[in-house]
Amino acid sequence: MELRFKYGQTEQVATVPDERVIEQIHLPSREGVGDIEAALDEALANPIGPALEDVIEPGDRVALMTVDFTRPNPSPMLWPLAERIEQLGASYEIVIGLATIAR
Repeated sequence: MELRFKYGQTEQVATVPDERVIEQIHLPSREGVGDIEAALDEALANPIGPALEDVIEPGDRVALMTVDFTRPNPSPMLWPLAERIEQLGASYEIVIGLATIAR
């Protein structure tokens, strides 16, 4: 069986023997976000849970977690989010996850 994976702007192909394939799961396709800052503004204006203003108080220390540069990451969202945290009177530190623990 030939499996195709989107990878950035290209596609990667892997050939796997049919007897090795248990099941194929197809996820709905989604377009990327065009204007990241506008999307972040929309998400923060209409949060699923509590708003930042409801959980961050002046003087709080906030950890912003992201991944290293070897993986697709939301770094364009990081700085506008950091600015919002500072506007609420809190400070932040960026924590970068460097690896996954395999068991």
